[in-house]
Amino acid sequence: NAFIDKFDFGTFGEGEVVCAVGAKAQFIVVVEGEIAVMPQGASDTAGSEGPAIRAAAKEVLTAGTCYGASALVSNSSVQENLVSVTSAKCHRISYEMVAEALSCPLQEVIRLNEIKKVLGDIFLFKNLTNKQIERTVRALQRRDYQPGQTIVKQGEEASNFYLIQTGTIRVTKDGAQLRSLGRWDYFGERGLLLSEKRSATCTAEEACICLSLDKVTFADIVGIFRQELLHRMELQDLNITMADLRLKAVVGRGSFGVVKLCYHRTDEKRLYALKCVSKKQVVKQGQQKSIVI
Repeated sequence: NAFIDKFDFGTFGEGEVVCAVGAKAQFIVVVEGEIAVMPQGASDTAGSEGPAIRAAAKEVLTAGTCYGASALVSNSSVQENLVSVTSAKCHRISYEMVAEALSCPLQEVIRLNEIKKVLGDIFLFKNLTNKQIERTVRALQRRDYQPGQTIVKQGEEASNFYLIQTGTIRVTKDGAQLRSLGRWDYFGERGLLLSEKRSATCTAEEACICLSLDKVTFADIVGIFRQELLHRMELQDLNITMADLRLKAVVGRGSFGVVKLCYHRTDEKRLYALKCVSKKQVVKQGQQKSIVI
């Protein structure tokens, strides 16, 4: 409601300028009538009749349509003239009014909401409350890295958790490359949870932006799930190959594949659920993150 209350209401006659080139960033919602978006550099059509304005327009906005979202987000000035084709009514809000309603710049609100959504998909943060997620987002610090710059070095003390916002990071151990990490992947949690030194070196392959949490904040926010996270890491550390498993039974079938009950070749009491999935189906339905351990 605070946001809606910031909108101004305007009524314009045929041929009247609704918004001129160079005006401050604003978002316009047409309530009634038609408003023309004129091409950049077009001759002045103010005061012209509706048919002439419509013929020269790049686009005509009708009731229920809007204009200026991109400019509002970037806080850039209006690049086109808007002129009424007919008598028209509209609601509009400026960048300043949006920032006042949100108590924060719009770009920052969008950035924080994007991070919140990402954190909700990361196992480490899945069980946090909304208040804890909000605190985590506020605590994240931006760090910029140049191509070839080392972010963490194997053997160093662990002091931060990292979430990659942009760029690609190469992970190496004893000089051998293990993997590459990209946008919204994360690293550094193991050293913090286990209080051990860095097990690998992470280097920026290109210009990167990472969001980091310091050791104390990370432990305070995620520490309540410490045992669960440690158990997950233990499972990841198991040195089991496909050759070690023997099929006991098929326990389920689904759209993604088959779930098999297997036992270890050296101990029939050690049971494992082996899920065999179709990569094609996973990619087709956009479920890659859902099956990553």
